[in-house]
Amino acid sequence: MCGIFGAIQVNVSGNLGDVLIGLQKRGPDGHGIYEDKDYLTTLVHTRLSIIDTTNAAAQPMEYGDLVITFNGEIYNYQELRNELGSLGYQFKTNSDTEVVLLSYHAWREKCLTRFRGMFAFGIWNKADQTFFAGRDYFGIKPFYYHRYEKGLIFSSLLTSLLATGIPGKKVNLTGMAIFLQSGSFSGDHTIVEQIQQLPAAHYLTLENGNLNIIRYWNIVEEAIKTEQPTSYEQAVKEVRSLLEASAKYQLVADVPVGAFLSSGIDSCVTVGLMSKFAQTKLNTFTVGFEKKFNNLNELDGARLISKRFGTDHHELIVNDYLINEQIDDFIRVMDQPSIDGLNTYLISKETSRHTKVAVSGLGSDEIFGGYSHFVYAAIANQTFSKGIESITKLPAFVHKLPAKYKDMLYYLLSTPVARHRMIRNYGDSHPVVHKLKNIKFAEHKTIMDNYYDGYVPSELDAVQQLSLWEIHKYLSNTLLRDGDALSMSQALEVRPIFLDHRLASYVFGLKASYKVNFNSKKRVLVDACIDLLPPAIFTKKKTGFELPLTHWLKNNLQGEFLSILKGEAAANLFTETYRLYLEKSLQKGEVNNTHWAVFVALKFINFHKLETYSI
Repeated sequence: MCGIFGAIQVNVSGNLGDVLIGLQKRGPDGHGIYEDKDYLTTLVHTRLSIIDTTNAAAQPMEYGDLVITFNGEIYNYQELRNELGSLGYQFKTNSDTEVVLLSYHAWREKCLTRFRGMFAFGIWNKADQTFFAGRDYFGIKPFYYHRYEKGLIFSSLLTSLLATGIPGKKVNLTGMAIFLQSGSFSGDHTIVEQIQQLPAAHYLTLENGNLNIIRYWNIVEEAIKTEQPTSYEQAVKEVRSLLEASAKYQLVADVPVGAFLSSGIDSCVTVGLMSKFAQTKLNTFTVGFEKKFNNLNELDGARLISKRFGTDHHELIVNDYLINEQIDDFIRVMDQPSIDGLNTYLISKETSRHTKVAVSGLGSDEIFGGYSHFVYAAIANQTFSKGIESITKLPAFVHKLPAKYKDMLYYLLSTPVARHRMIRNYGDSHPVVHKLKNIKFAEHKTIMDNYYDGYVPSELDAVQQLSLWEIHKYLSNTLLRDGDALSMSQALEVRPIFLDHRLASYVFGLKASYKVNFNSKKRVLVDACIDLLPPAIFTKKKTGFELPLTHWLKNNLQGEFLSILKGEAAANLFTETYRLYLEKSLQKGEVNNTHWAVFVALKFINFHKLETYSI
């Protein structure tokens, strides 16, 4: 919906122009600034008009002593508006922003669990000089902040905080260690040492210089409170009902709404449900490739789904020339390095030419169990629930099996914690301690132990444990972060239909066997929407929006990467041994995902002139 920025009891007046320039790509339809000069407090908003597009709904918005800058959409704002009206509140706009502001006035922090949608916002209270901020259940909308002694600055963009001239712009080594292993920056660990994130499902208060961060929602606790079905058939019926409710909410807008379309189940369900409730013909958007990458193409499948539901379909064909043309802008707007995201950038750039809003299938795999390792987890849960402490205790013949079978057995026979270490691991044969200069083995072990071991509650079954892990790590740190930063950089809002918090908590609480078994994934989703799915969809191999990143590194981007590896940032961050390995393997064409991660990180660090020395 927009870009937000705030400085609470911090003077940033000399840098507001640079902040606005960065935020304007998220909100090109207008901007506003609120200043409380007595208390050195500023709120900034750049607007992408979607609900109530009139000037009356501009931000920052005031109500009595409260001032808000808000990013997101509250899909159930009309219901909340009616409830607030019954309490005597009167409205000046038809915007969800005003509903958020008055909801906070009425219910304070308890307003957060009444919202169905995605949000990040800050509210300044002029009367008592306190500040409140909240972020949505899954972290769909970002909230970065930098702490000063008594105040703080915050924004939708990490790079907007850099524009204020914060003291020091040091690369975060802990974050880099996690990034090289997992492909993203996790939790508090951004690319910049001095910048943190408000976690998903948390709110923040600042009063008399004291900062408090409190969790307000937990999917495990919500699942426990949710009444469970007495049969699989009942679960199927309830999932369909919750999906239809979410689909209707995704269409809440005063501008046209489109959808991303691949050739998979999630896209088909998304487009099928939206087509059922949309008042006008739906626009759908797909990425395709030139012929030499036909193995990645989803064009035929997407066309089949488009034809089935009668959408107005658009295709973007990606080739080497397009990547050469777009790579610098991609790095400029990505806001933080990621091993993923180029796909979102490209499809968003095309989609934004036709609409301001696109619905996506993000979150379905993590909630319903759509990855192969969910099937392995289900098998392990039934057969090898405790696992073994070390793969060295396995019989010798296991280690001689082909990699495909060996990896599966390792996974099945490992402990729950060890299983999590085997997924989303983008590292190569070089341990991180042999890559980064200024990090020792014991320090790295502590970093990775903290990263991997934090989300394994023993009371959950193996599928739930894995789902929680994927939600907190891959979904939050990679898919949602990239989805917001790179779509909003093109003034496009992306809405994940499967991340309605009531739908997600219901599905999370279901039995493992309702979601996956030995030969099927996302069982309850498929059966709930079987009427929407063409038979051909079940014979297609799962792909998603994948790109030929290693091909581009070996060819049209190779020269630039070799040059970057000889630069100051690479020399300061990486060991000589690892730099030589990267150079030689690149020249031989032996490239993997870690090469792409290093390329993107160094290019980002150079562009933003981050400090890589004295770490």
